Order: sequence, then structure tokens, then C-alpha cells
Amino acid sequence: MITVLMAAKTSTEYMPHAIGSLLGQSYTDWHLVIGINGLPDSHPAHKEASEHTRAFYSRVTILNLPNCQNKGRALNEMVKHAQGNYVAILDVDDLWHPLKLERQIPFVEMGYDVVGTAGSYFGQHQNSIGVVHGEISRTNLQYGNCIINSSAVIRREHARWEPMNEPLEDYELWLRLVAEERKIFNVGQHLTFVRQHDTNWSKQGKWDDAIKALRQRYG
Repeated sequence: MITVLMAAKTSTEYMPHAIGSLLGQSYTDWHLVIGINGLPDSHPAHKEASEHTRAFYSRVTILNLPNCQNKGRALNEMVKHAQGNYVAILDVDDLWHPLKLERQIPFVEMGYDVVGTAGSYFGQHQNSIGVVHGEISRTNLQYGNCIINSSAVIRREHARWEPMNEPLEDYELWLRLVAEERKIFNVGQHLTFVRQHDTNWSKQGKWDDAIKALRQRYG
């Protein structure tokens, strides 16, 4: 079984689309954990999460995490409710190809600690996401983040995020795992689709110093 972790703080209006792409998976042995983090009880995301999962309520856990203001802290709480040996990340505004999990399972069974996929941006900006296909080395990660966050299937015992690294909590995790000589692999098929907005397309320059510090830490 794979537990899918979906943190819901912003862009919650896209939640039904993300959930729909999970329901459309050819691989069906999954459990969904939705963590509504940093939002008050009155926020419509709580009602939306319940409504959009009503038809399969026995396969979903919805957590109210008002004190988890950042995603890393929320994910650490969510993984405590995971079932099975692996967790997958599906951001609330992203989508999966119907064969996404099915194509990753053979590499999970081969013993890889993290299995990602190739993918594409959609929305206000549309183009392929440049990632390395096949095994990911420490050198690969020193040049850039080779794992699309919403593509990742992670061995549960390694799914631990450092909240102080937001919004680079995923990159820190990959760097840390490869420094520990964990095995990381990318399926070379476009199976993950990352929604782009103008607000997140233009942030990269603000993260350069943090990226450099992480690379030095795990270099």
C-alpha cells in the first residue's frame, strides 16, 4: 500500500482535480491523508475535503492542522497516519497521469528509497520539467533539484522533513537522503503535472542563497 499525502493550505480550489487524478490511478492500493494546515476551522477547505472524499471515506484520513503553518511540519504530522511502507506526495494543485503509480511500483519493488517521474508544467506556463532520468546521484542533485515533489514515492522510514527549510523542504530531503547513500530513481515518463501560477513561477531568484547553503551542507 502507498499512502498519498496531500497538504492543503493554498490553492485548495484545485483539490477536487488532484483527488480526481488519484481516483483515476490504475494502481488502486492506496490510502489518502489530507492535512489542512495553517487554516482556521471556518475555512472552506475543511468542508471541501469532506465533500470530495465522501464516496471513499474509508480510504481517507483528514487532519486539521491549524498550528502547522508550513508544509514540512504538516507533512511530518501527516506521515504519522500513513499506512504501508511507502508514502507519495501529491500537491493539492497538481495532477497525476492514470499510470503514474503503476509505473513506479516496479522500481519500488527493486528497493529504491525514492522513486520520482518526469513531468510537465501546465496552467499559466506550459513546458517540460527538466529532470534527470534513471538513477539520481549526489552530483545530479548538486546541479539542481532532480525530483519533482508531486512525483515522489518515498520509503516511509525516510519521510521526514525539516520545516526550517521551507519552501525547499523537498530539496533538502533529497540531498540528505543521497548523502546517506539512499537509492533514488526517476522514471523517464511524463507522469506528473505541476500547475504553474505567476506567483510561484517568479520566486526562484529569492531562494538562491538557501539553495547554495543546502548544497554546501550536503556537498
